[in-house]
Amino acid sequence: MAVGSRFGSPWTWIGAAVALALGTPTLGWAVRPPASKLLPDKTVFYLSVSDARDMARRFQNTALGRMSQDPQLQPLLKQLYGSAADFIGRFKEHLGLSLPELLSIPQGEITVALVAPEEGPPVGVLLLDTGSQVGIARTLLQRGSDILRSAGATRSEENVSGTIMSIFDPPDGPDIRIAWFEKEGTIVAGSNPDVVRQILGAWDGRAKDALAASPKFSQVMASCRGMKGEQPQLFWFADPVALFRAIGQQNVGAQLALMMVLRLGIDGFQGVGGSWALDCGSLDEVVHAHLLLDSPRAGVLELIALESGDNTPEPWVPADVADYTTFHWRLETTYKSLSKLIDSFQGDGAFANEMDRRFSKPLGVDLIKEILPALDGRITFVTWMEKPVTRTSRTFLLALRLKDPEVLSKAVDTVLKKTNLPFQRKGIGGKEYYQLGEGRSRPGGDMEFGPCVGVLDNYLVFTTRPGLYQKAVASLDTPDESLAKDMDFKLVASRISRRAGSAKPALVMFRRPEEGYRYLYTLVTGEDSRNGLRRAAERNGFMRTLNSALDANPLPPFSVLERYLAPEGAFIVDDATGLHYATFTLRRK
Repeated sequence: MAVGSRFGSPWTWIGAAVALALGTPTLGWAVRPPASKLLPDKTVFYLSVSDARDMARRFQNTALGRMSQDPQLQPLLKQLYGSAADFIGRFKEHLGLSLPELLSIPQGEITVALVAPEEGPPVGVLLLDTGSQVGIARTLLQRGSDILRSAGATRSEENVSGTIMSIFDPPDGPDIRIAWFEKEGTIVAGSNPDVVRQILGAWDGRAKDALAASPKFSQVMASCRGMKGEQPQLFWFADPVALFRAIGQQNVGAQLALMMVLRLGIDGFQGVGGSWALDCGSLDEVVHAHLLLDSPRAGVLELIALESGDNTPEPWVPADVADYTTFHWRLETTYKSLSKLIDSFQGDGAFANEMDRRFSKPLGVDLIKEILPALDGRITFVTWMEKPVTRTSRTFLLALRLKDPEVLSKAVDTVLKKTNLPFQRKGIGGKEYYQLGEGRSRPGGDMEFGPCVGVLDNYLVFTTRPGLYQKAVASLDTPDESLAKDMDFKLVASRISRRAGSAKPALVMFRRPEEGYRYLYTLVTGEDSRNGLRRAAERNGFMRTLNSALDANPLPPFSVLERYLAPEGAFIVDDATGLHYATFTLRRK
């Protein structure tokens, strides 16, 4: 009989073994090497919280944490927490613990990982610091023992340098063997005794083949440490290619797919990882992510053609945008690389012929010879909320900077005539544009979806609603009221400049989260949404709980939530090691 059918998945085994291990008495919480110095260098996925208690405390100081403590929100959250506790309480006779008791067990580092051995599938590993919570952990011991006994597991022990390692064998063969040990208040469990034994052997922190010594891991982690005073509480790392190799070892289809992937140059993705820091002084949170790439780049990696440039908001960007993103991309470089890649599979000229057939001929303009050379490479994306905020307020703008606006103006005219779409020529403030349909108002004041396109201040501009195009024209006429002059943006931009240092960002993002939350708040509190929730509550227990909580404790006015929210910024730097992304949230006083 297959292990997964009757005996449970590998993670069921790990969970049961950890439950069993948690009951082992500890000799105190000694200082031990971090998980990155215990795990082998063949670790292909790693997620670690350095101190669960510290992270929980820091979360309480973030905007969401402080919001959860607001007197006007607490009744609702307490009722939802109470419902969750009641749900867990139904299983207390099986778990032996209440929800607060379960949440109290993690006392330090928590790490989950996947290790790729020389043979066999990836090995799941869990490291958990229990600290002084031995009494609560003992309760899980009995529960874990019951689970394993009912599944027919057999238990053996092995003494490894004075530490007892327990091994659990399934009744149907050695496909999955769970092993665990407890040392200095830390529980380590894994789905392969050899890997668990290797971790125990690295306990002195001097293993030369540990994950921390891996050049890929070291490079990614070094890029994600953050600035002074921003020690992250969470780190993660993955080696996607190695993980895919490990998963596909015994699968012919996966091996063939891997061969194709390698031909595309995907193996140039060396690794990816990041960090998350909470409660960083004047910042609410800081997130880093780093994509480690081969240098020089080849294959599909050549398609990534970001470059640094001026990221000052264009004068037509309204000051009250919800989101603003601008970046620089070498479009012709990407086209040439994509053409070379596709032609390598389909023959010379295949990609150009396909572009001509699918786009150039139907549109009446040559995208490659006419449109692409006319584009400058700067691309801007804007989200704006049409006021008053309703369920249809979210509006988008896409703008492409032009080298020759006249060429694109003629191209737009040609395309609209060729496609015979019902666009109407409009004008505002002396600026002409095309609008699809009439854009009439619905009953209730919501605007119809009326896409617009036109050339505005050396940019080809698309908007999903006429209101935003008109707003852009108005901002162009009054530059002092544009985003570039907005104090929130200036504050975020100065932070980006300081964090990027000598590096020139290829992408810059500015966001006002209160605009997005206001939109969601409008949707959630709207009568249509409430009626939908009531209907869902008739069929779903969770929805029933949520509906009851909202009936008893309605959400406070949005102004209560808004005062906790502050602007966010982000940027991407493209350098010799790959792409680095960083984002941060300011803190309201």
